[in-house]
Amino acid sequence: MPETPQRAPLILKEGDLEAAVIDNSESGSHRFGYNGLASLTHKECSESPFVPNYAGVNFEFLFDGTRHNMEPRWRKEENETLIATPSEVKISGPNRASVHLPETVDWGIESWVAYQLVAPHYVDISIRIQPRKDSFQHGYIGAFFASYIHGPEQKEVRLWGKRKSDLESGWREGDLPEGDVWNSYRFLNELPGLTRDPFFFGGTSDLMFEKPVMYGRFRNMALAFMFDRGEGIRLAYRRDGAGEKNPAWDFGILIPDYKLRRIYSRQVRLVFKPFISEDDLMAEYEQWRGSGGR
Repeated sequence: MPETPQRAPLILKEGDLEAAVIDNSESGSHRFGYNGLASLTHKECSESPFVPNYAGVNFEFLFDGTRHNMEPRWRKEENETLIATPSEVKISGPNRASVHLPETVDWGIESWVAYQLVAPHYVDISIRIQPRKDSFQHGYIGAFFASYIHGPEQKEVRLWGKRKSDLESGWREGDLPEGDVWNSYRFLNELPGLTRDPFFFGGTSDLMFEKPVMYGRFRNMALAFMFDRGEGIRLAYRRDGAGEKNPAWDFGILIPDYKLRRIYSRQVRLVFKPFISEDDLMAEYEQWRGSGGR
């Protein structure tokens, strides 16, 4: 285990939520290399959905359809020692903090991920990515974000979309090929020109999402992920992301035809609230989309 700084997470509070934001440092039981939301709790649920050793909406690695490595989480030295990528968390008020990851050694990517709590039960996430080197071999940047879920009663995510055989779209359960542990889901109305490369570790499902929203159940709560638009998003589900009982609810961002030193941004909203119904979650998405989240 490499030596890494011991820094406590920054605590944010707003509305019904309290969150802890951490960089790539170790902190107590939290392992080095996992940045983002160390925890997220609600006045109706004092248990965080995220595995304490890891994180939620953790900027985990970069890929290009040919290869991937664990920058910006960590990198390997020549002697195979893992070194945590330098990072820092800055707080800009009682409800907002951002994780800055300086330019990575291999891919040459600098990034800023800001987490802002919004009453009553939202986390608005702003992701900004700046390429500094022309190191992606297939002409697009791939950025992968993982959320490790702490023993949910139901492992699978749900998304709004359809399979090729379906006549209409609706809420569908994320599927996995028999014997596999990982699958990804494309946007149904994706614009021509975005990559059709295999996403990496697992397969690509014939289930495609039509609206850029997915959710899972945790205790009495719903944890929903909403995206400003579907283009360039891959949703993903891994059955055993952090051990047999702890799935990963993930997403990837694809940035085609990137230009060096240009900053690319995406907006994501988390909803963490008591589960009412799937119609209620869709209403949350439509309200955010109508207010400019799209």
